[in-house]
Amino acid sequence: MQEEEAKIIGQWTSIPVMKLLSTEKEKLLHMEKILADLVVGQPEAVKAVANTIRLSCSGLTNAE
Repeated sequence: MQEEEAKIIGQWTSIPVMKLLSTEKEKLLHMEKILADLVVGQPEAVKAVANTIRLSCSGLTNAE
């Protein structure tokens, strides 16, 4: 099911989602958990950094 969703999102955004290596996809999907294990007591910062990394990897930018 995830592959179908990724394919549709890739078509909508023109981002080659399906070309990401599975290890890269896993890292991006679990980015907050990985960072939270390293950074203690900063959940908002961890979420912000994880979202920024995901945006950067996808080629999108934040309008803020």
